[in-house]
Amino acid sequence: RKWQPLEEILRLDNLARTKLNLPTRGGRDAQTWTDTAPDPVVGTLHLRFTIRCDVAVTKPKLAIEQAHSISFSLNGKRVTAKPNGWWVDESIQTIQLPNLSKGKHCLEISIPMRRRTNFEWCYLLGDFGVAIRGRSARIITPPRKLKFGDWTHQGLPFYAGNVTYHCDIVGQNRETTLNVRFENPLVVVHMNGKRLGPIAFAPYELSLGKIKGTRRIDITAYGNRHNAFGPLHHTKRDLTWVGPAAWRSSGEWWSYDFHFKPIGVMSVECRS
Repeated sequence: RKWQPLEEILRLDNLARTKLNLPTRGGRDAQTWTDTAPDPVVGTLHLRFTIRCDVAVTKPKLAIEQAHSISFSLNGKRVTAKPNGWWVDESIQTIQLPNLSKGKHCLEISIPMRRRTNFEWCYLLGDFGVAIRGRSARIITPPRKLKFGDWTHQGLPFYAGNVTYHCDIVGQNRETTLNVRFENPLVVVHMNGKRLGPIAFAPYELSLGKIKGTRRIDITAYGNRHNAFGPLHHTKRDLTWVGPAAWRSSGEWWSYDFHFKPIGVMSVECRS
């Protein structure tokens, strides 16, 4: 089999469609369920992904749509395509992969191509961190502690979940206000295990009351989906509208490098 040059998934999808005389997609297409005409298989799309691991990964999963119709192999060995759950959305099913040792691995995916085939990004899930350099990524040791600041630069560039920060403060028996600066949609504060409330809007403050001695402060920063699902190749920092076409930008608004949005707690300050 002759492999083609490396390409981003959505662009590759249109290249395959062109070769198979199928209509290409441009971001303003009708939903596939509106197309009820016969839709025979006209070819097979073979994809090869290189997974670079600086550390071993146990029990990784592949999250992918249309799992029931796709075949997989890892390092030349067929993987049973039996979904064992889903991730974020029930349409994104998870496939258990063999453990990944330190080194380079080859994941191959074969997809029957039809007019209504809508192949998009797929995701490798597991307990690991990711280091990004330009357009390349490699698996690293999972971060267990974070500093205040953007967590996309701390081994979690694609992470879409929540993070809880643990801090100790010492009160002087005075009324105390907690100020939190963050790039998340919302943070929720607990003190000594008791929920004090959310912070979502300016001035990003929360009264802790009159405290004396050491208190444990837990700040849960809620994630969002942008750095996992968003238009990460669009170069415009602040899009006023994110619709389907944002994932298919071109010219100066396109880059093969990743463009993440900052996320995480930036600073915490107690005022008495």
